[in-house]
Amino acid sequence: MRGDVALVLRFKRRGRRRADLDNMTKAILDGINGVVYLDDMQVVRLTAHVEYGADVAGVRVVCREVEA
Repeated sequence: MRGDVALVLRFKRRGRRRADLDNMTKAILDGINGVVYLDDMQVVRLTAHVEYGADVAGVRVVCREVEA
């Protein structure tokens, strides 16, 4: 993507042990930088949340280009 983007990150964790949401978010942003979008400066909206007690752990990433 070349324009501004909005990201939604939905983390699922198996247990009830608390996690550091900002560290998990940064790991995803760094990992998709240069792959999904050209530079993380393009991210103008970010929503992230954690669900605890999931059967399967993981993260769902939704990335949409936003109009200027």
